[in-house]
Amino acid sequence: MKDNDNLTNKDNINEDYIQLLEKRLRNLETENQLFNAERLRLEEKLNNYKNEVDRLRESPLVAAVIVSVNEEKGRATIISSTGPMFVVNISQKVRNQNLENGMFVGLNQRTFAIMEILSVTKEEVLLAKSKIYKS
Repeated sequence: MKDNDNLTNKDNINEDYIQLLEKRLRNLETENQLFNAERLRLEEKLNNYKNEVDRLRESPLVAAVIVSVNEEKGRATIISSTGPMFVVNISQKVRNQNLENGMFVGLNQRTFAIMEILSVTKEEVLLAKSKIYKS
């Protein structure tokens, strides 16, 4: 009878230990999921910061006003903020957008290619048109 009790006690202890290990395993799996979610969140945040740093490292743009657009050739005639007129290429980034005469655009400093469309207010359009007509 005593041997039977010892076996039952050992079985109970083993079952308790197995349950304890299973509980610990579930806790570790939950902890792992939380760490993975946090890692993904931090990686996304890091990518956002990297993108912001890359954006800040870009060269400043030269402001210009479009005088005319030749979409077939991917070129435009612009008048720069410094005064002279140029025939420049239109970047692929803005080629699909509706470029119109009088729009303010940003030019790459080295190539003078149109890189982006700058915000346009009524006052800016009037100023641009007056600058175009003065030339």
